[in-house]
Amino acid sequence: MNGLTSCVAHGQTAAPPEIADGQARADQVARIIKGIVSFTRWPASYSVRRLCVVTPALYAGSLSQFTAENTGRPVVTRHYAIADTRLETDCDVLYIEVTGAAAQQLFRRLAGLPVLSVGGDDEACAQGSLFCLTRVSGAVSFAANLDGIARSGLRIDPDVLLLARREDRR
Repeated sequence: MNGLTSCVAHGQTAAPPEIADGQARADQVARIIKGIVSFTRWPASYSVRRLCVVTPALYAGSLSQFTAENTGRPVVTRHYAIADTRLETDCDVLYIEVTGAAAQQLFRRLAGLPVLSVGGDDEACAQGSLFCLTRVSGAVSFAANLDGIARSGLRIDPDVLLLARREDRR
């Protein structure tokens, strides 16, 4: 067995629980965001969807592999600091785990723009994100900020909003 094969074999062994849990959450985050994106319509049509990840982001690893929506449209992922003004002009989708005053300021800057923002926790919707991720029975779910969505200019399929309401009632 050569060294490369040996390394690959070792890479397939079980990861420590904290790494496996982190990867599982990152995969759940990516699946939910991909689902929300696939049910969202922007006012303008672009050949590529631009996904921006605000750094730092613990659960964004799987978003880098986020390559296509159900429509087959490619997705380009970029990473930006929270104060970067390109978040207002270079993003169709925004994922943010940061909370607090800086996040509130970012959501104020994005208000009224057709940017689908998804926050990494419950607090994000209260701060202005259009969607926020929640934990329900250990699994990742989401809630929707209906006021923010109405002002964004985006059209979200009602089925996604109904699912968010059902999850919110649990």
